[in-house]
Amino acid sequence: MNIDWNLFDWEEIFGTAVACDGLKRAQVRGLRTEIVELAIEKYSGKQLKYVGMNDKLGHDFLTNDPLPLIRIECKMQDKMFQPIAKKTRPITLKNFAGNAKDTIEKTFDYMLMLDPVRMQVGYATFENSVEHHKFQSSNVSVQVDHSHITWVCSGIIPKQKPEIAKALNILLTDLI
Repeated sequence: MNIDWNLFDWEEIFGTAVACDGLKRAQVRGLRTEIVELAIEKYSGKQLKYVGMNDKLGHDFLTNDPLPLIRIECKMQDKMFQPIAKKTRPITLKNFAGNAKDTIEKTFDYMLMLDPVRMQVGYATFENSVEHHKFQSSNVSVQVDHSHITWVCSGIIPKQKPEIAKALNILLTDLI
C-alpha cells in the first residue's frame, strides 16, 4: 500500500474520536463516524480524500497520490481489538436495511480499523477482512483474524479537545 502511516497525526485523530464520545446514541452515531473520518482526512498528511458521504461507493477514502488509487473502508469500534482473542469483535460491514444479500461485493481494497478505547489502528486487505463473515437478516458482519492485520500504531495519547456533543447541543439550542 502506498500510504505512509507515519505522516498521520494519530493524536489529533484519536482526540477527535474521544471528543465525539457523547455522540454514541443511535440517532447521532453516523455523525460521529463522519466527524472522525473527516479528521482522518485532515490529519492524513494529505494522503487520503474523504468520499464517505457518497453511500453508493462502499468505501470511505481514496488515496490522493500516486496512482493507482486505493479504496479504503474505515471501521471504528470500541474494544474492537481483544487482547486474548485471535479475531476482532464482529464488525458490521454493510447494513442492508432489510434487503438481505448473500454475496459481498468488493467495494474497497483495504479496511482501516480504529479502536478508540485501546488507541490502536490496523488495516487488512479486502480479502482478509471478509474471510470470516456472517450474513444476517439486515446486515453482514465480519471478524478479522489478528494475524491478517497490519498494525499501524497503538498506545496513542489523544490530544485534548472540547466535547463535540456539548458544542453541538449549544449550537442547536441557539439555532432553534
